[in-house]
Amino acid sequence: MPERDLPPNAIVTYCDRCDRNTVHEVSLELESTTDGADVTAENAKFAKSPARRTVCCVCGARAHRERCAYE
Repeated sequence: MPERDLPPNAIVTYCDRCDRNTVHEVSLELESTTDGADVTAENAKFAKSPARRTVCCVCGARAHRERCAYE
């Protein structure tokens, strides 16, 4: 699939299960980094970290990576 035909939330990246580069749907989510017991309720809303989730469009394998790094 040519890159210009990819949906906006898709990229071509390596898939461990397929053992090759394939199209993946990508999303970013904010996940809580605390259970709430170690911070005040007022600050709990700030205790979040970005996580990158990918799903292979070929085999359906899911990957999750905390603390997104810029690629």
